Amino acid sequence: AAPNIVYVTQNKDNSLYVSQAGSNSSSAVQIGGVMNNADISQKGQNQSNVYQNGNYNSAKLSATGWHNSMVAASIGNNNSTSAYQNGNSNNAYLYQKGSSNTIGSNQDGKRNTEELVIIGGKNTLATFQNGNDNNIRTTVTGGSNLVNVLQDSSVNPLVPALSKYENWAYVEQVGYNNSVNLRQIGEQNTSAVSAKGYANILDSRSAGYRNLSSANIEGNNNYAYI
Repeated sequence: AAPNIVYVTQNKDNSLYVSQAGSNSSSAVQIGGVMNNADISQKGQNQSNVYQNGNYNSAKLSATGWHNSMVAASIGNNNSTSAYQNGNSNNAYLYQKGSSNTIGSNQDGKRNTEELVIIGGKNTLATFQNGNDNNIRTTVTGGSNLVNVLQDSSVNPLVPALSKYENWAYVEQVGYNNSVNLRQIGEQNTSAVSAKGYANILDSRSAGYRNLSSANIEGNNNYAYI
């Protein structure tokens, strides 16, 4: 078995914890600024990359299984990034630019793909995937935005009324004071939500299977429910 590889670069008052178990795991951590925190835990054949530049940033990455890949990049102040993967062949990309941003991500299952990008300030994004063959791509640009994305699967028997395979969600916000809540329950659902302007609220819900939902808002003080 090939040895694990850890590459760490820190600059003043940073704290770092790295734990690796298994083979062919790779971690590269580069932190610039002061009082940043990075916590990486790996088990299996995972790969994690953490890049922080600024102050008071915190990144925590945890992966269990094989062939998982995480990339977390944070630029600005008071940012927090946390990602969790459990299963095989999962991929997560987390990016923050600005201040007071928060990203929370959870993946459980197999072959999930997730991309989360926040540019601006005071944004909050939380996403959850549980199951197989799910794909989420979320982009937020501006300030004071809130995005909640949930995709479930019947892989977890402890949770009733869960969605199953081949779900796809796309959420994009440009502007300020936007709010998006997206939930999918069923099989083979596809949803695309986009908002441009100020004080927009998008709420997209789907229940059952083989559903298709799409919403687009451009302007001010708009509300959409599907």
